[in-house]
Amino acid sequence: MNSTGMPQISISRYNNNSESYRQVAAEYYDARRHPTCANFRSASLLTLTNYSNLAIDGAVICEVGAGKSLYTECVPDWRRRGQTLILNDSVSEMLLYSQSALEEGAEAIVADAETLALPQKADFILCSLGDPYNKPSFWKNCTKILKRGGFLLFTTPSFEWASLFRPPDKVSQTQAEFRLCDGRVVVMPSHIVPVATQINLVTNTGLSVQEFGSVRLNELPDVNISSKLSFGSTLAVVDWFLVKNNLGANLS
Repeated sequence: MNSTGMPQISISRYNNNSESYRQVAAEYYDARRHPTCANFRSASLLTLTNYSNLAIDGAVICEVGAGKSLYTECVPDWRRRGQTLILNDSVSEMLLYSQSALEEGAEAIVADAETLALPQKADFILCSLGDPYNKPSFWKNCTKILKRGGFLLFTTPSFEWASLFRPPDKVSQTQAEFRLCDGRVVVMPSHIVPVATQINLVTNTGLSVQEFGSVRLNELPDVNISSKLSFGSTLAVVDWFLVKNNLGANLS
């Protein structure tokens, strides 16, 4: 108890993605305890469904920050289609959720997104809810791991939602609080920026944004909607960006 008689809340703060995700891994995908995460995931799945056709047969696919792979949920026949699937996360504990895909032949790479290196460049990269690593260093690295002419689909909790839910100070726009079932709070990196800023962040590396948009609350199929999203049915839940690597395309 603290001096006010209220229970003391333990807050853990980490400067890197790895340790924070190691702390939350055991319950991150528990939709009952964490419906906000589940709702964001549903919005990302809707987006991926619209663009999974870009991941053609025989393609090299990389899912960054995969955890419980969204790609294999959307494209369960990836192996039959001759695709090479690489699942990345900053901690091995999160990749345990994709054990079935790994047993089917997917390759696991444990590394930070900003320094991720691939055995071969990817034709299609999926970054579902990529706000933890949404920094210039990550986007610069994408120019190294995405093939010329390749596509990258990036989703993030929307800036519209973040500006309504999070305090207006600068720090709150770069971190998120995750409350564990035992009452502890883990503060995690979360870099959410306005759409125009996000486009600049991508294009400053030479990559191009082909399309962008949002998934709104009234589009979600979920029955259990988080109270943290209760800002109206037309609230933008997730912003998404379809990115293409045209760097040096005229030389290939």
